[in-house]
Amino acid sequence: MKTEFTSSSSYLSFKLGEEMFAINVLRVNKIVQIGKVTYTPHTPACIRGIIHLDGATLPVIDLHVKLAIPVMGKPAIHEPAIKKSDFDSLENNCLIVVTVHYLEANSKIKQNYTIGVLVDSVVEVFDLSEDQIKPLPDLGIDLNATPIKETCQVGKELILLLDTDKVFSPTQLITVSDLDSLLSHL
Repeated sequence: MKTEFTSSSSYLSFKLGEEMFAINVLRVNKIVQIGKVTYTPHTPACIRGIIHLDGATLPVIDLHVKLAIPVMGKPAIHEPAIKKSDFDSLENNCLIVVTVHYLEANSKIKQNYTIGVLVDSVVEVFDLSEDQIKPLPDLGIDLNATPIKETCQVGKELILLLDTDKVFSPTQLITVSDLDSLLSHL
């Protein structure tokens, strides 16, 4: 079942560990229960594998790994090697199918691609006005480097708003541990 989203002020919230995140609904194609993920060797650690969905093959990005968010009761995953047994624990997760926009290197042409984003659970769709969205406070980091640009408060919950184009850009899918792994093969 596909839900049509039309408002740029609407956000889809989801849980990752104990944290709440949200993305703009205009980037969301659909939400599905995770199916069989096929492991793909020699890919960045945050890519759990690929999935076949509606006639297309999509990479499955694990946001726990990408953002170094601990799974409830476990330390954050920084290991580039994912064991086959890790796939047994995916059955309770949701997959948000997202469209990402990026500019190809040395080009002014905007490219689009679709990915599956693995999250613990989807919470709700909610509307935000511009005055409800607050910039990320000064954390002593380069705000151009973080995929979290803004926050909002919904009820008692502080929600981190993800910049999907930044967090899922092709250049950002390789993490520091992936670089270490790639360099060790040289």
